[in-house]
Amino acid sequence: MSGCIDIIEYLRNKMVHMAEARRDLGNPDVVRISQRLDLFIMQAQKKGMAGNGDGEQAQIVYDESSVELARG
Repeated sequence: MSGCIDIIEYLRNKMVHMAEARRDLGNPDVVRISQRLDLFIMQAQKKGMAGNGDGEQAQIVYDESSVELARG
């Protein structure tokens, strides 16, 4: 679970720094990062950071262009 928290914190920090640099919360780059963060949080909650009850835990994989869930 700490990996998920690390990624969420990374995206949050990136969004905050971008908003400060652009001085505009509505900047398309800031909004894009915010949407990516929202998607990541929703997928992490939906697929279960604690697993799905069958003993198998979802692993969150992040890259700059997408957020994916891998079963592992």
